[in-house]
Amino acid sequence: MATSKKGSAVATVLAISLIGAIMLPATPVAAEKVVVIPLFDSSSSEPAIDMTSYRQPVGMDKTFTVTYYGDPVTQSQLVVTRESQETTVWSHPDGSYETYNELSELFYDPSGQLVGSCTYDQSPPGSLPDESKQVGESWGGAYILTCDSGPPKIKPMLFTLVGVETVTVPAGTFNNCLKIFRNRGNSGSTTIMWYAPGMGWIKRYYEGKDNYGGTVYELSSFTAP
Repeated sequence: MATSKKGSAVATVLAISLIGAIMLPATPVAAEKVVVIPLFDSSSSEPAIDMTSYRQPVGMDKTFTVTYYGDPVTQSQLVVTRESQETTVWSHPDGSYETYNELSELFYDPSGQLVGSCTYDQSPPGSLPDESKQVGESWGGAYILTCDSGPPKIKPMLFTLVGVETVTVPAGTFNNCLKIFRNRGNSGSTTIMWYAPGMGWIKRYYEGKDNYGGTVYELSSFTAP
């Protein structure tokens, strides 16, 4: 049957290398549950890893040195606090901060005034899921992000457990760290994260489309809960 040019269209929102394409309707914006195709041999003898044991404990403060490899290279600091099981706070040197939970992001200026917000139609896929994972396994999905600064956007996300490594950062050397790769589809950004047991992430590398040499976050200190 022929379709009018002004009729409804179905948009391809993501083609993730190696796993195929995720299809979601363009209008109205509404998310579908995404079936994740694993990228590993399920018959592997590698033991599954309890991902929940790598989460940051409630009450722990972590301070990161943030190095932006632009022109010029600059450094700053970031403090990440796990306030509760649901809420994490990112605080910046100028006093501004953001809060993140399962269904929203809230942005505050140095005076504590709310200056922006985003909501999700469902909880986004996380880098440390409840299910145990094997090295080489991938998981993820898509959600709809609605911010007060623009129209809703469909946000695909794919995580892969790349390996287990020893990582040295200014705060010390941590063994048995999970190396996790995050792919945001066609956004052009790349993120690699390292998680230490009982600490959450201790190092992160991010590179976006206009991010020059990338941005590196390294744990410089922390306080136990």
